[in-house]
Amino acid sequence: MSFDGTTATASLAQIPSALHERDDRRGTGSAPAGRQPSQKIMSPFLTSATEPFQGSISWPAEPARPIAGQSSRAALFAEIDKRILNLKIEAQAEQINISEKSIDTLVFFLRSTIFSNRPAIFLSDNGNFRAVWKNQNREQIAIQFGSDLTSQAVFFYINPATLLMNREALELKNADLLVEIHKRKIGYLLGEIGKAG
Repeated sequence: MSFDGTTATASLAQIPSALHERDDRRGTGSAPAGRQPSQKIMSPFLTSATEPFQGSISWPAEPARPIAGQSSRAALFAEIDKRILNLKIEAQAEQINISEKSIDTLVFFLRSTIFSNRPAIFLSDNGNFRAVWKNQNREQIAIQFGSDLTSQAVFFYINPATLLMNREALELKNADLLVEIHKRKIGYLLGEIGKAG
């Protein structure tokens, strides 16, 4: 199967495993026991690389009406920031070169998306970051944020007309990620404000 920016229906076996399987080696977000990083790790959300992490991140404002049973955006962003920092520490301990452009793309996507469901965030072997949103029906949005202008996305969602699971693997321009999510009407997996889910 090729990624050419068009919709491609694929079986699970054809979808790159890095996009749909949990990476247990880096799934917990903690550094290996007894291994400490040799240099300071910076928060990806700072405006200056020389500024030490103070725990305050410039994220979008809270929505006007919180959604019952879901975390506040400030709490979500704090959890995400901590997760990324832990993955950076672990990558340094394992001597994995992380892609700063991948972090930038992930952060831009999260800042431009009104979501309320916390994604699982992983570090792929190629140094790119991956965010996965799943629900109890085994539907998911998984995006590996590329280090160039494109990202790889996998969408599993139930087609309301057929009640069958659609599985799509796409290579998309970063600017088109939300467009493609909305085109399929699967924003509810992100927990978009005002969407059912």
